[in-house]
Amino acid sequence: MVQPPASPNDSPRPAPARSAPSSRGAPAAAVIILLASLAMIAPAPGPMAGPGNARGQQPATGAAPSYGGMTDAERGQLLGELRDVYSAWRSAILRRHAGQWQATTSEHRRHQVHNEIVSNGGAYPDALFQVIQAPPQLGPLRIVDVRLGTGTARLTFFGQLHYDPVSAPDPATPQDLMHVVFHQGPDGWAIDGIAHVSLENRPDWRRQFMNLDYSALAEPAFRFDKAKPETPPLCDPPENVAMLQVFAHGYRVTAEINGYRYPEVNDGSVHFIVIGGLNNGPNRVELEMQPVGDDDPLPSPDGRHLAVNLWVRAGQPGEDSSRVFHYMPRPGQAPPRHTANVEVNPRTLAEGRR
Repeated sequence: MVQPPASPNDSPRPAPARSAPSSRGAPAAAVIILLASLAMIAPAPGPMAGPGNARGQQPATGAAPSYGGMTDAERGQLLGELRDVYSAWRSAILRRHAGQWQATTSEHRRHQVHNEIVSNGGAYPDALFQVIQAPPQLGPLRIVDVRLGTGTARLTFFGQLHYDPVSAPDPATPQDLMHVVFHQGPDGWAIDGIAHVSLENRPDWRRQFMNLDYSALAEPAFRFDKAKPETPPLCDPPENVAMLQVFAHGYRVTAEINGYRYPEVNDGSVHFIVIGGLNNGPNRVELEMQPVGDDDPLPSPDGRHLAVNLWVRAGQPGEDSSRVFHYMPRPGQAPPRHTANVEVNPRTLAEGRR
């Protein structure tokens, strides 16, 4: 995982890589989002239920999730079906079986993984298992929450998340949460992604979960978007492999590049692969910026800092990457919107290496 620079002014010349945001102060938990498994850290996202770890066992306590009027038998069948899909998906990754991975992965996620690999200069599906790590087994984990939406579902598990399929689990591994999101398509349910929710910054929540108190899952940070996200179109190989850096200290920032909208960065630092890369010639960049809420502990508006960079990866070994876009308003004075046309040509690439 690529670690972002410590400050907006500390901007190395990175080779584009998968997203790796980190949250200042981590107001909730940290979330490591595994596309399948593209790693990403962000502030925590889901409500609650209770213990259970056998196949098809239902959550037992807390604010019961909505199953849309299902009977107990139907609920048990659904949970068993979802766990079977996860097991088949995990098996495909362990066996490096691209066909089975595609059959057990949602169209939305397949397109995202394709676009990230291709945009980073790789070949799909040849490079598929270079970016995917083995997901944890579900057996040792306790299911603590179930959410259903329109053709979507999310299971939340708690326990020691062990990723290495070869070595034995380390008993000292702390217990965390894991969300598993499913989409329902013409051929049934498929995995859309998993999110490892680190509780390192919320030991109080970890203690509650260990004591079978799951009330923290009712926090807004764990909300579940019940609607399916729009599936992005497949992109072509880029003219210029590029990376977007966002440093948002005290801001929420959303970037859009050439019509592709990136996830919101909320008071953190994030690296994104530019989907489709940057074109030779003009590239449209749009930024939306908003200070975090009034309850934020920042001492003053001057404590808010924002910087956004675009880097083009060098075309030849040994060359430096080129910074072709740099936006950093005065501390605490970022406007609601900023737009720019970023030119990529031999002159701007040469200037960006200085």
